Amino acid sequence: MKRILVPFDGSRHAARALDAALEIAKSNASELRLVTVAERQRITEAMWWETYMGKLRAELERTRSEIQRGDEPVPETSVGLLEGEVVDAILEEARRWGADLVVMGTHGLGGLARAWIGSVADALVAETDVPVMLVRPDDNGDQKVGFTPGLVAVTLDGSDFAEGALGPATDIAGSFGAKLMLIHVVSYPAQVSTYLPDTVIDNTDFIEKRVEAGKAYLAGIEEKLELTGQQVETKVVVSARPAIGVLDAAAEVGANLVVTASHGRRGPARWLLGGVADKIIRGGHTPVVVVPGRE
Repeated sequence: MKRILVPFDGSRHAARALDAALEIAKSNASELRLVTVAERQRITEAMWWETYMGKLRAELERTRSEIQRGDEPVPETSVGLLEGEVVDAILEEARRWGADLVVMGTHGLGGLARAWIGSVADALVAETDVPVMLVRPDDNGDQKVGFTPGLVAVTLDGSDFAEGALGPATDIAGSFGAKLMLIHVVSYPAQVSTYLPDTVIDNTDFIEKRVEAGKAYLAGIEEKLELTGQQVETKVVVSARPAIGVLDAAAEVGANLVVTASHGRRGPARWLLGGVADKIIRGGHTPVVVVPGRE
């Protein structure tokens, strides 16, 4: 997490993301880069384009100056004014600059009933090669986020794919001296017998075995992580809906950051982000770090 990129558009959502990025950057002595994207299709006249670009530059420099005037030591901060389509420009800048983390605000309102987290955040998570931290709007309208995680929840389903989230999770937890909470969800089986008592017995037996297997799986990972000095707790949850199980478990233990791996797929073949990670991103109220999965 030595290079943190923050897409910044001057909104209160972006301001909250910047607060979180600053806390991470300070704890890691990371470089911070603020970028704004100027979209050519918004302005056709050359004269107005220069005025528009000048306004964006001034906003970036003003924000950088505010960071540097703070009482606490600040990381090295640079700014960049990009041109082009927003998502493509941010992705290219992240690759060119070698970003280790992208931190951005979302326009989502929370709750599984909503259908989007903001088109830019949605597309960026789907296509990026680096972890993306999504910071949600504050319910009370306060722009300051005060991001200091004491407990970082990581979702693990037993696959190597999901374990890809462990690296970024331990990086963040380690920098703040936070504890890791490994969460594994056991879903109810779809086994149905024509005789109801048989179904109950079979399903109960199935769940008990899966819970014990989940505990053993998490214990193995816990042992490896503790050898590195990382504090770890584990939790196995039984839930008909894995995403709800993760969110409920994270809320119950008081986790203030959730880290999850995601299959990035953009286009009509997916429903936004798709899958369990998508529902975790949309359904919670804490910041979420989405780690691009590797098959």
